[in-house]
Amino acid sequence: MEKEKAQTSRAALGSAPVKITTISAQTGLSIQNWLKENYFNAFTIDDVNRKFDVSLTDDDIFKIYKGNFRVNYPKFSYCKAPIKNTIPSKEIDLLQLFKAITGTHYKQITETYRSMEPGEVKGEFKKTYFDYVIFGGTFTERRITAIKNASGYACFDFDHVPAPDTLKNLLINDSLLDAQMCFTSPSGDGLKLILCNNDHLLYDRFYSLVTNYLKNKYPAFASSIDGKTKDIARACFICYDPNCYIKPQYLELCQANKN
Repeated sequence: MEKEKAQTSRAALGSAPVKITTISAQTGLSIQNWLKENYFNAFTIDDVNRKFDVSLTDDDIFKIYKGNFRVNYPKFSYCKAPIKNTIPSKEIDLLQLFKAITGTHYKQITETYRSMEPGEVKGEFKKTYFDYVIFGGTFTERRITAIKNASGYACFDFDHVPAPDTLKNLLINDSLLDAQMCFTSPSGDGLKLILCNNDHLLYDRFYSLVTNYLKNKYPAFASSIDGKTKDIARACFICYDPNCYIKPQYLELCQANKN
């Protein structure tokens, strides 16, 4: 029986016809890694489906193993400046945002803002010229009751961080957090940390648990945590950061997303 299972698994991985499978990036990569690790072990398609709570065929398994599958990244709302504009102009994913942040589109506006003296004029400049996103999901308008679909993402804001690079390294290397993205805020001395609510907790509950964890784990930076971002419809300004961190899997699966 075990020999038959092993033969079935290897046959499925090596002879399926061309087919594009639509699956989440996280699940796709997890399955792909597991298949490669267990290539010579005994398993069936049903074993894979039960383990990852999916409904895949032999063809699907083959395409995931080869990395030739379409990736569904969670979407969230993107809004054009000024902040008074509450109607999103489009829906984007984290990879698209990463390209915008690391590209040159927001470079000049970011440098201009950081060169300004603190005060009311600088505050109005940010509200007037910086585009923003609503990481919590897709919305018809920037308010909680106008949500269409939750993305699973949550943004944690750190203001006036004494050592931003130090904190950034701690956050992206914390395996419990599993950071999806981390970039410098428009001010230059703050951080935006994007996490994924993999346990599907209520947004407020997830935000509270993570905030408490951050304060206890990194007490030296506890005072920098901005508690106002607990609103699922909270806006997050987009700026230029060539050193923006994104979870490597998004880049690894970028080619699959284009197929």
